[in-house]
Amino acid sequence: MKYLIIALLLLPYSISHSSSLNNLEMNKIQNEINSELASLIEGCHELDLEKIFRPFSKDPDFYMIAADGKSYSYQEFYNNNKSYFDNLSAFRITTIKKDITVLSSDYVLVSWIYSVVATGKEGWQDIMDSAGATFLFKKVGSDWKVVKYQESTATPQRVDKT
Repeated sequence: MKYLIIALLLLPYSISHSSSLNNLEMNKIQNEINSELASLIEGCHELDLEKIFRPFSKDPDFYMIAADGKSYSYQEFYNNNKSYFDNLSAFRITTIKKDITVLSSDYVLVSWIYSVVATGKEGWQDIMDSAGATFLFKKVGSDWKVVKYQESTATPQRVDKT
């Protein structure tokens, strides 16, 4: 929590200093982040957890805040998703809106609104017409890593197709 507060306090400073990046640098960063998000979406469609979780930092300071208001470490977040994905035959995610804000050459904030249709191996479907996520990416070496992540979703509508 203290890191989120620090990040929010530094936000005005970061935004004012992101203008020190030229358009070419800003576009390069946005393209790199778009590539990370595209890979994550592709991983979802392929039910490939390793690909989905590649951009998430395994650093002990990583945490995610789930829609239920609980926070999870990387491993807890991964394990929860593995349990769910192990029961799926398909997972389709569609971007509704995405906003990439380059805070600096090392930090990027992404707000993402999306929809999901997840199909269970037993034929049921979980449907979310609209969900949201916020990612805080940090440049680590040559890679972009998600260091903070928050989801905002309603409980999926479960449809039994059997």
